[in-house]
Amino acid sequence: EAGNVDGLDNKYSLSCKLASQSKNAVELNFSVESKTNENELYLGISLIRDGICIAQMNSIKSVILKKDSQASLSISTDHFNPGVYEVTSALFTVDQKKLVAIPSDRVRFVVKGHDDTRNAAIKLEDTWKMS
Repeated sequence: EAGNVDGLDNKYSLSCKLASQSKNAVELNFSVESKTNENELYLGISLIRDGICIAQMNSIKSVILKKDSQASLSISTDHFNPGVYEVTSALFTVDQKKLVAIPSDRVRFVVKGHDDTRNAAIKLEDTWKMS
């Protein structure tokens, strides 16, 4: 269900859902509802682990949305360590880069596994060598 946090223009709403998850990727589906067709829009996401933003990106160069649009994003999890991750998303106008919608819920996904040699969000390559 599309929702929006209080305090933003109620002309727009955005929802983000976890469409699927495999061993190596998550697929997110975004749905935009708009009461107006006056602005071109783009999406922004933040990827969060343990309350810390570890990555951000937006769709301004690849996906421009109009009234009542859908978009999807696939995120590779190959370089993530095991743990719980959250995706926050937001909707912006292209011309003024104005924030117009944030979903009321975050998407959560889990990267399963256990590795005693690695912690935090990003998986570093094991390149240790004896000197």
